[in-house]
Amino acid sequence: MTTKINPQFLKSIHTEINDALKTIAEKHNVHMVTGNGSYEVDQTSGHLKLEINQIAANGEVITDEVKNLRRYHPDTENRTVVLGGVTHKVVGYSTRARKNPFIIKDPRGKKYTARYEVVMSQMDKMMT
Repeated sequence: MTTKINPQFLKSIHTEINDALKTIAEKHNVHMVTGNGSYEVDQTSGHLKLEINQIAANGEVITDEVKNLRRYHPDTENRTVVLGGVTHKVVGYSTRARKNPFIIKDPRGKKYTARYEVVMSQMDKMMT
């Protein structure tokens, strides 16, 4: 039987690959995870993106978004903003996102994006 490489196949092996990568990542003290996948129209080949990031001494994964936040808005790192009555922590900044560049995390650990104006207005309120 020939396996067709399609979206369902890529989704099914995605978690298996991430589980296998955990062993390698622990060995080399890095964080590894698969990203977006694509497949050819004839369903004979496919590609999965592999993301590798350093881990800081405190256990934090250093992603591009964390580096961008430290570079462009260092005063907002780990600050809190209240959106919809829920306190979120500012954890990243995406330079390619025009409308919602800030990445915030809620108390459960789920990440969201937030508008620049919203985050900065709350920072201004905290400073005054």
